[in-house]
Amino acid sequence: MEKKGIIQGNSYKSRKCMWIMPLLCVFGVVFSSCATQYSEKMYADVIGFNDSVMLSYMQPSNNQKDTDVIKPIPGAWSNDGRPYNLLNPAEATDMRNAINRVPSGQNTAALFALDVGLDRIVEVNKKFMEGDPNSKYYIVFFTDGIDNASVVMANRNKRGNYPMGTPGREAYSVAMNKRMQQILRNYSFFGLVNKPNKTNIFQSYVLLFQGDDLSSYSDEHLELLLNPFLANQNIDIEREVIMGYDMNDLLMQFKDQFIIPTFSFSVPKDYVGRRIRMLLNDREDIYFEGDLRHQTKTECLFIKKDYFTLENITVSDGLTFKEHSTKIEMDKEVYDANANTVSFNINEIKLRGKSYSIRRELVTQWHQDFGNFVRNSEYIGTGGGQKNAYILLIMDTSLSLGDYAEDAKKTAAEIITFISEQM
Repeated sequence: MEKKGIIQGNSYKSRKCMWIMPLLCVFGVVFSSCATQYSEKMYADVIGFNDSVMLSYMQPSNNQKDTDVIKPIPGAWSNDGRPYNLLNPAEATDMRNAINRVPSGQNTAALFALDVGLDRIVEVNKKFMEGDPNSKYYIVFFTDGIDNASVVMANRNKRGNYPMGTPGREAYSVAMNKRMQQILRNYSFFGLVNKPNKTNIFQSYVLLFQGDDLSSYSDEHLELLLNPFLANQNIDIEREVIMGYDMNDLLMQFKDQFIIPTFSFSVPKDYVGRRIRMLLNDREDIYFEGDLRHQTKTECLFIKKDYFTLENITVSDGLTFKEHSTKIEMDKEVYDANANTVSFNINEIKLRGKSYSIRRELVTQWHQDFGNFVRNSEYIGTGGGQKNAYILLIMDTSLSLGDYAEDAKKTAAEIITFISEQM
């Protein structure tokens, strides 16, 4: 009898545990999801190329030879193989130093540098971006010449078996363009299994400085040679090779062409009940408007949380975005109950049917008061959302740049800074 009682007691305890444990698991899942932490990511790397390819993230080796075609940038801090964190001012400076330290050399191994750079995109996507489905990836390809060394280098380093001359360069170009269009993957099982990625955005931009060496080429011919370096994944936009004879002109063209399909902005919570206008470009009077609303919603079983929306959306002629016919919801991932502002995002922005580039420095915010729109003079145009991108600069430093080499490096650094500021 005593044994039976013990067994029955243990059986009761077991049944009790069987009932309690699933409930605890449910609470654990719910509260862990409520407490999800989101980390900002704004990374960058530098690749320089001429008759070799030099990497900012490659650590020096005792076995390194002068004849190696892939080597570290001399004197640049490799950051232990990690990309530079642009949110850290010291590492942003290290990135600029890496650009300045890329030495000049003969020849132009453009396709081979892109090939090596795409390996880095894969590595960063797999190891450093935390599997974030919203991270964006950019290649900025800066050159002043036509490829004349990549086929030989690719064949010698077992990256292909291309014929010599123009047929080999064309085949290599096709292979790299195809690779860029499917470069991002989703990884599982410790990175051993991957499948197509349908959320992260990849874009490449090409800038060509038209120096004296290119004077015998027509613009149409140059575009034909460099178009294979342009590619996208998970975004449908049309771009052209950015060409020019002046570094400042190249920078301005890039700013006009650079497109982020998502625009984040913040609105003071005190504007609840007022109509908000976001003027995106006063030169063309491009804007959208909405009424700021506030309510509370119950989440995580019984916890009440703030919920802000912009409703009754209207847009200027030709402007569309994913949310323009419904409402714009606050960005829950970055919401701070103790902050004075609330952040919003709009997505898939287009103007007259084409992807539209929003320049943050041109954006102003207005709120309706006593029937008139009044400018919010304290709106500074910085993003209300999280910075979340990786930028890879692949830069030609062949001797043909000549006296323009330093200006080219300065322009390249400004482009990386511009991208990071637009997020």
